[in-house]
Amino acid sequence: MNVDPQDNKLEVVWKGVIQQTIELILIEYSNTISIRGYITGRIKDQPLQVSYHMDLDLTWQLLSLEIINDSQPPLHLLRTESGEWLNNGKEEPSWNDCVYVDLNLTPLTNSLPINHLHLQTGESREIKVLYIDLLQDNLLQHRQRYTKMDDTHYKYESLESDFQCILEVDTHGIVRDYPGIWKRLV
Repeated sequence: MNVDPQDNKLEVVWKGVIQQTIELILIEYSNTISIRGYITGRIKDQPLQVSYHMDLDLTWQLLSLEIINDSQPPLHLLRTESGEWLNNGKEEPSWNDCVYVDLNLTPLTNSLPINHLHLQTGESREIKVLYIDLLQDNLLQHRQRYTKMDDTHYKYESLESDFQCILEVDTHGIVRDYPGIWKRLV
């Protein structure tokens, strides 16, 4: 990760271990947190090109998300201050219990609850996320659990399946290693 302390900018690059992808994210801190992500590669012998722009408040809660995927229509999500979701301008009241998003092709979205929850070592929290499958164009509610193991390790559990793993994060709460799925290069 490259950090420019004067500009409050972070740059991170991940390589997909299972999927043949590379992702670059640029994080900029100001009165909000602005994240731009670019994912490219091949999945199931098909080219993939996805970009997203996410605005968060300074507590790491989502304000808006725009996704451009070469194989799907554009998606623009907005989460209001009162917790209501808009999907391309249309209200989605069934998502209002979801506080976070989880994009299936990036480890970045694990950093949202890790940074927002402020868990103490040994503490766990169950959350609801809006899970976005960028390959199938599906948006679903999922339950997840995060447990803080120590300052650089969190146990992630999908409560919709039996998947779990230990995530390693840096001092900014950004995933460094997602075992067997993503490895950080920069």
